[in-house]
Amino acid sequence: MNLPENAFRPISGKLGQLIFENPVAGIQPRLEFYIEIAFSPFDFEDKQISPMLRLNGILTAFKKWSDLEGTTLDFPSPPKAGSVDATIPLFHFQNPAEITKIQFGDIRKGTLQVSFDAIVDFDVEADSGLGRIPLHISCPLE
Repeated sequence: MNLPENAFRPISGKLGQLIFENPVAGIQPRLEFYIEIAFSPFDFEDKQISPMLRLNGILTAFKKWSDLEGTTLDFPSPPKAGSVDATIPLFHFQNPAEITKIQFGDIRKGTLQVSFDAIVDFDVEADSGLGRIPLHISCPLE
């Protein structure tokens, strides 16, 4: 199976933060960032799909998004502690993405530039025949 050329082209991004805790697992309240990347819709197997990549559990010492400007964050590969929980929901499955480095650029007009590479495994759960697909993401985050 081959994807069309325009597959997984980022069109928008969002940066957010939330307080996460899990007393059962011994996780005290902590600040986590998350990133959502929307991709342009494309046709695949006679269906139009509009995928999105979500990165959860981005832990840093920073307390506000503007402190991320000009920084690079390194993470261990999943499933190691401190790794980024990233998935693309597609084919009725949460397809895992491995992300080990995120680079933040300048803040311009209320957006923060982000750039990172991801390897998405579309066969570990979905058995889609697509295999592991490398993606390069570069877009502004609102």
